[in-house]
Amino acid sequence: MKEMKMPAIEVENTPTLKTEYQRLTVIIPTLNEANTIGKLLDDLVQRYPGINVIVADDDSTDGTRQEVLVRARVYPRIRLLWRKGKMPGLAASVLDALNLVSTDYFALMDGDLQHPPETIEKLLRALTRGYAVAVGRRVRYGLPPHRYLVSKVGTLMGRLRLWWTDSARCSDCGGGYFAGRTDLFLKVLRTHAECFELQGYKVLFEFLKQLPGHTSVAEIAYEFGWRSLGESKLSARIMLRYVRSLFR
Repeated sequence: MKEMKMPAIEVENTPTLKTEYQRLTVIIPTLNEANTIGKLLDDLVQRYPGINVIVADDDSTDGTRQEVLVRARVYPRIRLLWRKGKMPGLAASVLDALNLVSTDYFALMDGDLQHPPETIEKLLRALTRGYAVAVGRRVRYGLPPHRYLVSKVGTLMGRLRLWWTDSARCSDCGGGYFAGRTDLFLKVLRTHAECFELQGYKVLFEFLKQLPGHTSVAEIAYEFGWRSLGESKLSARIMLRYVRSLFR
């Protein structure tokens, strides 16, 4: 039996130089997020001057793209990737956007305001300190009880899978809020593209599977907010894809 390694290292919040924001691209996959995406984009560009943003839209029908384009005309570092006619799915959207990133670092966050924008600062600081991956670790869950249970069980299964194969790991491998070195993640994508569950929702887990166990991972605690607008996209089909991903 393999020896279980020490958990990922915690990183405290420390100030980040404003010039570092230009080295980061935030990827936001969207599907019918018109009620929240505008507020999120406004927050990001005001909070982090010089930051780059790619919104990967999965052909929304509610005006999401219009909200993005309005802001892109004011903030030229905001870019819309309209995935019309392409394979739908969160992972597919993220990977398409990642291929467009030209900055040293990238971060992935949801467009529904459940991921607090202020955590971006801490994720970026971890990367500039030399970590390869910085993962947002949920310490409070804005989820109903049944969703919370599903999430915890899924995360446990993922952690066991990563430990058994001596892959990179963290305590919240099922989360969707993380950042990384762009060159490292692009290398993984180009080398192991066939291993990704493109219509799945656990993008972090998909990457961790392909990274070696010695990969440096920082964990940043944050409160996962309650969804105030929009609907959850979790379904039995998505859960099945995650289970399938555990054995790939």
